[in-house]
Formats: sequence, C-alpha cells, structure tokens
Amino acid sequence: MATERTDYPDDIEVQAWQCKVEAGMRCINCDALHGEEYINERGDVKRKVVTAAHPFHDAANPRPRLVSLCLECHRRYDDRTGPNRRQKKQR
Repeated sequence: MATERTDYPDDIEVQAWQCKVEAGMRCINCDALHGEEYINERGDVKRKVVTAAHPFHDAANPRPRLVSLCLECHRRYDDRTGPNRRQKKQR
C-alpha cells in the first residue's frame, strides 16, 4: 500500500475523481453516497466519504484499476487484503 504521495502517478487525483464520478459518487460495496449523513457506533452524526481504492495495491502503476469505496469499506478491504495486513500479522 502506498504511503507517500510520490508513490502515486502524477495524475492520480484526476484518475480518482473520474473513478468516483463514474460510480455516481457511491461506494460500489455498500452503495453509500458521498456526503450522505449517517450515525456511527458512538451515536455521532458523520458524513460518508467516498474514496478511490486500488484493489490490486499497485499505486506505482501509471494506469491502476481503481474502484469507488466509502472510507469504511476501503479500510475493511485494506485490512483484509493489503500489504499492511501482512505487516500486522508479523508483529
């Protein structure tokens, strides 16, 4: 998983925006809409944030496959599949 801005292609913001727009600014996993209000587990009102995720964790690829995921789904996906998963297991 990329951790430094320099790990990504120069136009990643454009690619990410295009990915999210093509998905209707919705999470492809849970259908949450970017900016939609929800109540979290502590009872706080929050707004959904939709991100562009690298399902193959290939941030250095100049044309990576990106998918539109809300922040919660993105974190769950990375926890299950990302390189950070292996690092956590080794600790």
